[in-house]
Amino acid sequence: MWCGPDGAVVEVPVRADASGFHPATMARLPEGILALLRTQTSINRILVDAFADGSRGALLQALLLDPTTESYRAAVHTIDEMFRLQGDVLPEMGW
Repeated sequence: MWCGPDGAVVEVPVRADASGFHPATMARLPEGILALLRTQTSINRILVDAFADGSRGALLQALLLDPTTESYRAAVHTIDEMFRLQGDVLPEMGW
């Protein structure tokens, strides 16, 4: 069982049969792993909100929370480049 935010989706081993799906009971994950999952869950929620609200500012916030983002400057560049390359398929988003 994962003690994470409500509505978070995680993959677990499951047995399926004619009566449905039966998730396996798992040992508690180490705190370091749980911390990474909490961060990723927050990033995903902010991303959904960013696209729902059409907000590049929220998109920037999500990127800045990602531990693989090097800097504020890199995050802004990533967003600008994403819209330059894929603007025809992305929704309108303002700063």
